Amino acid sequence: MKIYSHVSANNIRLVEFPFNVELAMEGYIAENPDVLSLAEGDVVQVMDLEVPLKKPDKDGRIDILASYNNDTLAVVELKNGDLNKAHFEQLKGYFDGDAYLENAKDRASSTKPNWLGVLVGTGIESDFEREVLDNKYSIKDDIPLAVVVLRRYRDKESNQIFVIADVIAPKAGKDYSKYEFDGVVYKKNRLVLAFVKKCEMDGRSFDEVCGLVKGVKFIPSKPFMKSYEVAMKENETPSKGGHISWFYFPKDEDSVTFSGKKYAVLNWWTAKDMDPILKNAKAMGFNVRKV
Repeated sequence: MKIYSHVSANNIRLVEFPFNVELAMEGYIAENPDVLSLAEGDVVQVMDLEVPLKKPDKDGRIDILASYNNDTLAVVELKNGDLNKAHFEQLKGYFDGDAYLENAKDRASSTKPNWLGVLVGTGIESDFEREVLDNKYSIKDDIPLAVVVLRRYRDKESNQIFVIADVIAPKAGKDYSKYEFDGVVYKKNRLVLAFVKKCEMDGRSFDEVCGLVKGVKFIPSKPFMKSYEVAMKENETPSKGGHISWFYFPKDEDSVTFSGKKYAVLNWWTAKDMDPILKNAKAMGFNVRKV
C-alpha cells in the first residue's frame, strides 16, 4: 500500500498529520467511534478503554472494547504504525481461553454476543494486506478479523483535521431480508414499525405492544419505543465527531400514540432480533412471511 504525502478534497489541500502516540488514536476513536465502521449502516459504540484482561499465561489489557450493532462485541488493538502478522498474533492472544468472555457481562445486549477482533493501525504492510484480503486470517472459527487503517491529515490554512478510515478486511455480508405483512413488503425496520402501527390501529395497550420484542435485548439508553420529543432531540444531537445517528424514526407520520402519549419507534434491528420478533408477531395473530 502506498500512502501519499497529500490528498485533495473539495479544493482543500491536506498534508499528513500523523498521530504521535497510540493514546492519541485511542482518544480520537473514543470521541468518533464511527471510524471503526466496517460496513454502511454499522452502529459502533465504545464500551470501555484500557480494559484489564487476565489471560491464562499473563495479564493483558484491551485497548478498546467496542460494540457493533448491539449484538457484537469487539476487541480492538491499536498500533501507531504499519500493521503486520505479529500484531495479528497479539490480538489473537487476547482470545486464548475464555477470559475475554468476562467482558461480555453487563456490556452486550445479548447474553451470548458475537465476537470480532479488530486491528487498527496508521498503515499496513503490503504482504499482510494481501493475506488479509485473501481471508487467510481469523481469530477463531467463529470470530473473524477486521482491519482498519486510519490516516490523519490537516488543512494548513484552517488547521481543520481530517481522518480517513480504510477497511482492509473482507466485510461481512449484510442482511437484506424482506417480509410481507398485510400485502406489503418491508425491510426489517419498517416491518417492526408496521407491527406497531397495526397494534395502534387495533387499540392494543402499550404493554401488549412491548410483547412484540419479548426476548430481544436492548442497550438501556435505546429502548424499543421512546417519548417522541425525547427521541427527536437525541436524533438531532451530533456526536463529538459531528456524526448524527438516527436511532428512531424521525417523521411525525411514523410516530405512534398509546394511552395518549406519543412515541417514536427504534429504527434499526439485527437479523438475530427478528427471530423472536417474528415469533411474537405470529403469536399475536399477525400473518407475516419472509420473501
